[in-house]
Amino acid sequence: MGLARAIVADANAFEAYRMARDTALAKATEGGVVYAECPHCWNWEADLIPLALAVGLHVPFWPVVEATGNLALPAFAGISDRKLLVVPEASRLTFTLPRTGVNGPRGVFAGTDAITRFADWQIQSDQLFRESPDQAEEWEAESPGWHALLRFGAAISEWPGSGPFGSLHALANVSLTDFLFVDNIYYLTHCVAQPADTPMIVKCLRCQERFQPLCSSI
Repeated sequence: MGLARAIVADANAFEAYRMARDTALAKATEGGVVYAECPHCWNWEADLIPLALAVGLHVPFWPVVEATGNLALPAFAGISDRKLLVVPEASRLTFTLPRTGVNGPRGVFAGTDAITRFADWQIQSDQLFRESPDQAEEWEAESPGWHALLRFGAAISEWPGSGPFGSLHALANVSLTDFLFVDNIYYLTHCVAQPADTPMIVKCLRCQERFQPLCSSI
């Protein structure tokens, strides 16, 4: 605790700490792989690292920190009204986390089920704050961050290695680095509009049909 106070008190030391923190958090959005299943044959997947998605969609990663040095609001905190092309979208999106490597367990995006799942998480949230406020002292029901957490829970049907989230506390216990990685790939695969001139389309190596390695937003 004494060291922490000393760093905060020293402007240069605090700036160095903040830059190191920002770099570490930004690296959390790199690595990992997104897998997009062919909606035509369901027998092939495109494997894409986040950078490939960003380059293909002509956008930077979702920001981790603001110019002020504060953490940026997650992409999950917003609502996307993106419209996809007429070309079919992936029938299933899964991912591996940077910390587990490409051979690690996969997480699964919920797809269109996310809309219903979000309503279920909202009901659980209302019950928690109404019936057990002592268990939610560190949370704010109306904050953008809490809203983002509920949308995160709705968007993920299976978490790598542990399956579906069983409670709000399980959601809140996800590490910040894992959350930031999923927030970034959610932004890329669910929120970003396709480039008008060169849309991101992949060709299935099994059936030769084309599709978007993306998913409709929630």
